[in-house]
Amino acid sequence: MSAARRIVAGGLRRHRIVVEAPAEIPDALGGARPGWAVLATLWARIEATGGREPVEAGRAEGRTETRITLRHRPGIDPRMRFRLGARIFLIRAVFDPDGRRRDLVCLCEETTP
Repeated sequence: MSAARRIVAGGLRRHRIVVEAPAEIPDALGGARPGWAVLATLWARIEATGGREPVEAGRAEGRTETRITLRHRPGIDPRMRFRLGARIFLIRAVFDPDGRRRDLVCLCEETTP
């Protein structure tokens, strides 16, 4: 069994997430509106690392901080986001934990669509 298969089979990278980038989506009137374009679907490990409840506009907003680990992939940056079904993860920081270009760790904030 390959190392990649062992990681998926062992449950470390068991979520199929979609990587999305901001894009202009054409509308029916010949214009465009801001939206999201799918770049890739990848295996990832998703771990909740904490949460907070800031008050915005007079009401408490729950925010979950999440660490998403995937196989190293160049080009992923904080302008992008991840999607897992209806769950949306805004990327706040991206780094290579050991500098060996094997893994990519993304610190994210889960938000509601």
